Amino acid sequence: RLFEPGLFMLKKTMDLFGNYLRGLVIENVILGVVAFLLLFILTIFTPLTIGLSLTIAVIIALTNVIRIVGPVIGGVVGMLLVLATSADFIALIGVFIIAMIVQLLDNAVVLPMVMQDQMDLHPVVSLLSILTGGIIAGILGMMLAIPFAGGVKVMYHIATVEMKKFNMEPDPPAL
Repeated sequence: RLFEPGLFMLKKTMDLFGNYLRGLVIENVILGVVAFLLLFILTIFTPLTIGLSLTIAVIIALTNVIRIVGPVIGGVVGMLLVLATSADFIALIGVFIIAMIVQLLDNAVVLPMVMQDQMDLHPVVSLLSILTGGIIAGILGMMLAIPFAGGVKVMYHIATVEMKKFNMEPDPPAL
């Protein structure tokens, strides 16, 4: 009696997880492109190379998987790369400022918009779930907060709306 609803719930959960991964890729590509464009502008004024700018942008985008602090970690790694290659103070400060801009852009604009589109979560719910996940479980909680919030939303929707389609009323007692 619960087989079909269970399969339905599994399918909806897998769809949600796929949407989350798609949203994560879209978000990281957007942030990588923004970081590269800003770093490319920085190459005009500093001895940074385009290859190093691309490397730093990729690092910032990849570390963005860790919510809230990811771009900061990527910026610190980028600053270390600048120190190792040119030791130019202006480039060092520029990479730091660009990492902060990317981090603010991610938290205020990109993350809420992408997750609203892919996960059908309100932007405020996305941000609050990340903050709550960080308070409860630290960095791992921040990484899992949006899929968890989306899962709770899907389970609530299934329990309140979709289960009516499966005629889940108890069998009448036998006479």
